[in-house]
Amino acid sequence: MRTLHFYLLQQVLTVLAAAIGVFVGVLLLGNALKDILALLVNQQISIAIVIKVLLFQLPWLLSFAVPLAILAAVLLVFGRLSADQELTAIHSGGISLTGFAWPVLAVGLAASLISGWINLDLAPRCRIASKQVIGSLATDPVDLLVPGRYIREFPQWTIYVADKDGDLLKGVLLYRYDEHGRLVQRLQAATGEVRLQSGAGTVEFTLRKVQFYWRSDTAAEGGDTGRVAGDEPAETVWETMLSGEHRERLAFGRVGDQLIKPDLSEMTYGQLLTELQQVRQENADDTPIVFHLHRQVASSFACFGFVLIGMPLGIRAHRRETSVGLALALAVALIYYAFQAFAQSLDTNAAAHPHLLVWLPNFVFIGLGPWLFWRANRGLHS
Repeated sequence: MRTLHFYLLQQVLTVLAAAIGVFVGVLLLGNALKDILALLVNQQISIAIVIKVLLFQLPWLLSFAVPLAILAAVLLVFGRLSADQELTAIHSGGISLTGFAWPVLAVGLAASLISGWINLDLAPRCRIASKQVIGSLATDPVDLLVPGRYIREFPQWTIYVADKDGDLLKGVLLYRYDEHGRLVQRLQAATGEVRLQSGAGTVEFTLRKVQFYWRSDTAAEGGDTGRVAGDEPAETVWETMLSGEHRERLAFGRVGDQLIKPDLSEMTYGQLLTELQQVRQENADDTPIVFHLHRQVASSFACFGFVLIGMPLGIRAHRRETSVGLALALAVALIYYAFQAFAQSLDTNAAAHPHLLVWLPNFVFIGLGPWLFWRANRGLHS
């Protein structure tokens, strides 16, 4: 039995190491290099800095590469074992599929624990470190509007943008506070545009499909009431208005080093908890932060879910060909990450509960995998 377990682990870990190298290389060429390629071509940074940046980005790449690689390794190894009738021979020797495969389950669980450390702490820290190495050459305050981050660099305003393409914005939230730190105005827009008016020292937002809320009680308009910042008086009244288009001008100060502040996807779990506390004190919508807290944990269980679903799928595929196994791995991963992307697209929609949606593929894989594994084990009896 020990020999069989050692043989299985050797097969899985060998393919896993090769697959990690492949997926890290693909992700490196497809994503990580885009931030520094232009700077390298223009000779603004040296090769040494490029290597340093890539080393800092490696943990972030591993957070995606490890789950993909372990899925590919399990599909390829169990597909080959099934095609070569090795599983049938093992079962004929009186060893159940569960007894044979449990070391792979242990590898999946260990990979999930390691992924948890990478997702919750290591990858976010290294991601920001890579941005700090490059530095920021931009001076345009519009560049401060980083998607997925609460922006507080504009005096008396907090801004959140779900997506940005140049000057075009999607999922815009604007919160204005008075001199005492009380929320007095909130705007939520489906889309918008932003333009710099450098002569006036302002940034102008043109928002469309706007839900406009403003505070009409005397506490928001008058002087100090003796309450601490963020307190809501009992007589608070909020007026509401829908508008097809609305313009808002915000003054800006010095851009400086604010550009390297992390967005929500680049924060550690501890930083997200701190951000959550601050946002709740500001009476702002905390849905994006709650989503990212759940996403970090849910993504860490991808390795274990992929192992559970990968073993029976590999057995049923019954193929030796590497191309078939990789294609199946990519299809399963595409379903998983497409659903995560769908949940993230709703991260400003509290009614959709995106923090719960992000767990759904984990529940499906972890629930469906054991049932398919049981059926595969029964198939060896026939």
